[in-house]
Amino acid sequence: MDFSDISLHNSAELEQLVLNVGFLPFFKNKIPGFSVEEMTPREYWFNDEVEGPWEWKMSIVRNWNCAYGTIFGGKSGYISLDWYPHLVNYRRSKFNFSNAPLDADGINRQKFIYDMVVANESMLSRDIKRACPFIDFPKKKLTPQEKLLGVRKEKGKGESFDKVITCLQMATMLAIADFEYECDKHGNPYGWGLARYVAPETLYGDRVLSAACTPDDSFNKMFEHLRRLLPEADELSLKKLLL
Repeated sequence: MDFSDISLHNSAELEQLVLNVGFLPFFKNKIPGFSVEEMTPREYWFNDEVEGPWEWKMSIVRNWNCAYGTIFGGKSGYISLDWYPHLVNYRRSKFNFSNAPLDADGINRQKFIYDMVVANESMLSRDIKRACPFIDFPKKKLTPQEKLLGVRKEKGKGESFDKVITCLQMATMLAIADFEYECDKHGNPYGWGLARYVAPETLYGDRVLSAACTPDDSFNKMFEHLRRLLPEADELSLKKLLL
């Protein structure tokens, strides 16, 4: 498939493309042209006059036809729900909480955050941070900019919050259910949308666990699909999208 002629102008076009191709990274990667970033004209990026890729992801996630999150080599992207069960089947076969390092206080941060989100059914990133005993928010009053950037300091040695959340998404243990804005005292939304995390099976149901094959078979099915879709891409680049 030739992606060089594709130009995305709204969320509907992007969603339909994901449904057609199955997998689509958000940012540039080792496969030239295969990303939302490269398919979207510059005038749609960070433009207050028109919605762009950062806004499109919110409506796409809410339609429940595609999953979005950190799933391609530690970076964001989309996958259709037709293919997501195979990604879950393969990635979870390679993941084990017992392999996660313990921090200085003996806490398995990956297991702690996962269990907390599951117990609450879903949680905003902000609320997860506030509930973690290993996140120490500064006691001084934060400026609006610092609040927007999520300024905090962590105590003890261990994986950072962002690293843990990335790991859990890559392992398909957590997914993004929505993006929600914080509001000022007048009720006006501001800043970037806060991600709401959830276990994929809670969000999409048992269909994400329905791959009727072995994990290796799931990997091979995804790889062969990408190879047909991107015949000019080298094998290593294709595999890195799935590992």
